[in-house]
Order: sequence, then structure tokens, then C-alpha cells
Amino acid sequence: MPTQQDTWRANQAAKQAEDRPFPLKRPLNFAPFEAAIHALAPERVAQLDAFLPAASVADIQRKFADGSLTCAELVAYYVRRIQQHDGHLNAILELNSDALRLAQEFDADPQFLAGEKLRGIPILLKDNIATGDAMHTTAGAAALRDVRFPRDAFLVARLREAGAIILGKTNMSEWANFMTNESLNGFSALGGQTRNPRGPFDVSGSSSGSGAAMAAHFAALAIGTETSGSIIAPSTQNGVCGLKPSLGLVSRDAIIPITDAQDTAGPMTRNMSGLALLFDVICARDPSDPMSFFAGEIQRPDRLDSEASRSGRWGLTGKQIGLVRATLERDHDAEMAEKAIRVLQSAGAEVVDVIITSSSPQSSADVLPVYHAGFLRGVNAWLAQAGAGLTVADVIAFNKRDLANCAPQGMDLLEKSGASEMSAADYEASVLRNRMLCQQAIRNTLTHYKVDFLMTMGYGLVFLAACAGFPSLSVPAGLAASGEPVGLLLVGNYLADWDLVGAGLAFEEMRNKK
Repeated sequence: MPTQQDTWRANQAAKQAEDRPFPLKRPLNFAPFEAAIHALAPERVAQLDAFLPAASVADIQRKFADGSLTCAELVAYYVRRIQQHDGHLNAILELNSDALRLAQEFDADPQFLAGEKLRGIPILLKDNIATGDAMHTTAGAAALRDVRFPRDAFLVARLREAGAIILGKTNMSEWANFMTNESLNGFSALGGQTRNPRGPFDVSGSSSGSGAAMAAHFAALAIGTETSGSIIAPSTQNGVCGLKPSLGLVSRDAIIPITDAQDTAGPMTRNMSGLALLFDVICARDPSDPMSFFAGEIQRPDRLDSEASRSGRWGLTGKQIGLVRATLERDHDAEMAEKAIRVLQSAGAEVVDVIITSSSPQSSADVLPVYHAGFLRGVNAWLAQAGAGLTVADVIAFNKRDLANCAPQGMDLLEKSGASEMSAADYEASVLRNRMLCQQAIRNTLTHYKVDFLMTMGYGLVFLAACAGFPSLSVPAGLAASGEPVGLLLVGNYLADWDLVGAGLAFEEMRNKK
């Protein structure tokens, strides 16, 4: 879990990386988009600059429907922004060479807007999520530079079925921040150092590229993944919305893992309505992932916009929220918490101070052996499915041949994972023990104080929620005096995801009014 000292260290290291060459970085291929970009007149770009940053998916699709915006134009606009700004930000690892062709096919389809929820909407994927197209899936690792997966991950298939256009893959902290204890947030051998579009602040990890891409307005929507904090932390640091779902609600199929005990993908977006819509698409039962059973059973709101947050159970009216003050670690957290409390109260919630009732679940849960064993087993299985002809041992050996470029910060976590000897029985026992400790800590606190959610600012509760397999939501709460973005973090009980989304919609709407 990042602390104030970790953030300072990451900032300093990222500054030192400003001029470092990234010899393995794959150049982005803009050739398929050049003519469409050139066709965007300056006055048209200005119109889209004024419209798109605050636009919802529904706003964009209304423009499609009335003919004032084409899908191809939208793709060209986003790629133009990437071309202009990503040279410094390093948020994008690869562009989908088929994206413009798909957009043009949509524009030519008389049934363009019939049915599909994300029809024509460009989306970016973290580069540990497999696609069965021309793009690679690498986790930012040099040894996987040429790896292509033979099919789409289940969640990618869901996105395509909903009409989304996969625009590209985002950079990430290599191996989902499980390369080395010395790694920089947002650094990978293939992508270089991702930087925060909001200013000289920690971009956080490991869904760094997805968070930065949303802040830089490189696509309408993005997907990140989390084992412990990797959706929530980059969401708060880049000033975007992020949901870490309940474990199992989003299929883990064909996603390069750390451990199936905690891994999940989740939406990262510029606004809550986009998050709700994206989550609705990817929250689905996958026959190949037994944990996804509840995705078909969970109750969803009738509407996926701010209207849902004003009705029935889905908003903040009457909600009790427990502020865990002990997790307000950074200098600005307490001040930002008071501002967030006023917004929550204006939206109808009551906020009370709470203390986590269990004794030190974070120090009692022994997660690293689980991560190492899960990584070794899971990554070897993924590489076999990919037909990569590699194992974790091969990746380590590959890096050793050129440490300066393939593992410039080291690879101690990778090597410890490769040496893991934890048995399957011990792994399952450790997973269950850790999960129960953290689940009890959250549930006991919710019950003792009679609150619906726990609350902090930033990412002080991410370990508990991730280890428990419980949902957590980060919604932009404003800027600290330094200009650093700060997110409101809400944590709920298992399968309380849609309650959190409704609360986030209500918080965002009320904050925008103030």
C-alpha cells in the first residue's frame, strides 16, 4: 500500500527517469490513422476539444445519432491527442491498427446504434489483458515483446459484443508492479516511464497507463486491473473514477495474473456514468471462471446514470458512511476528507468516525507468499495458453542477459516468484486465512458502527478491500493545495458494487453542483 514516503520516493525517481532512454520502447504506429487525422480541420478539433472532455457515452452516441459526429472522426481525434501528447506521458504501449477500419464500418452500418451499449465507443485496455487481434499482450515485459494471444479475453469479447472499439493497449508498471521492490510506479521495459498528466505527481501503479490515458483524454473509457491498489491508486492519483469490483464479478480469463486470490479487472473512466456503463458490460458470468457465478445474480439499477442515484437504494440518501481517520496518511488528506464529508452530507448521507475493529489485519495477513506462488503458477499457465514457448524461469533468464535494459530496477520479486515452492494445499490455506482476516475486519466494522460503507481519501483502505475480495470505488474529490488530485475511496461489503456505483454517481453529481 503506498504511503506518503512511497509517493515522495516515486516522485523523485520518476523525475530522475525524465531523461533516461527507453531503448526497448515500441514506437507507436500512427500510419493507419494519418489521413483521418489530417482531415480534422483545426476548427473541428476545437469543437471536439470543447465537447468531449465532459461528454458522457450517451452524449457521444447522441452526436452519432444526429450525424454531427462520426465514429471514425472520434477515433481520429483520440489518436491525434495520443500523437501530440504521449511522447512525454508514455501512457500508450500500442495502437490497434484495425481501430479506424472498424469505426468506418460502424459509420457505414445503417443499424449503427441498434442495441449495443458501447457502440462506436473507443476504449483502451491495460496491456496484461489479452486480445486476439494484431496487438501484443506483454505486461510491459521485454521477454513478451512479440507475444500475441490466440483469442480475446472474456471481458474483451464482452466489450466487442457491446460495440466498443479497442483503440489500443496502455502502459503499466511491469508485471503489474510485481517485478521488483525497487520498481517505479508506471515503469515498464517496453513502455518507459508513464507520467501523470495532472502534474509532477506519482502516477501510481500498476494500471498507470490507463489512469494517465483517462486524465489525458486519450479515449472515452479504459480498463485496468488490480491485485492490491492497482485500479484505485492510479485513479485517485490521476483524478479519474475507478472501481475495483468484488472478486469474481469480472472474469479473470486470459489476463496475465499475479494471484487468482485477489486479481480482478475493472473500469477506469472520466466520469461515473461511463464507469457504470462499462461495469455493466464487463460484469458477466464466464463459464470458464467459477468465481464469476455471482455476476449473473447481482441486482443492478434500472438506470446507469445520475437518475439512478436519486432513487431507492442506489444513491446516498439515508446512507451511513464510516470515516477511517487512521488511514488519512498524507498531509492533505484530513482537509480533503472534510470537503468530501460536506458533499456527502449534502447528498443525504451521514458520516461518522469509525475504527477498524479487528486487530491489525494488514500486518496479520501474510500475502507475499501467496502472491509469489500464485504468480508462478498463473503466469506459467497464461504463457502456455499464449503459445509463447516461455516459462517464468525463461523470462528471468532472458532478463539476465541484458539487465540494464530488461530489468533496470532489478527483478527480486520476479525471482522470488520463480523460486516459490508453496504447495497447492498451503496456497489455498493461506488464501483462505488472509481473506477471512480481512473480510472479518471490514464486516465487523460495518456491523459494529451500523454503516453501509467505509471511507477514506486516497488509497488507505486498498489492502483490506483487495485481500478481502470486496469492492472499492475511487471518485475524484478535488485537488490538494499542490494541485495533486485526491479521490474519495468508498469500500463496501461483498457484492455491494452497484450500491457503491450509485453512491459515486450521487457524490459526483453533488460535487459538480458545488
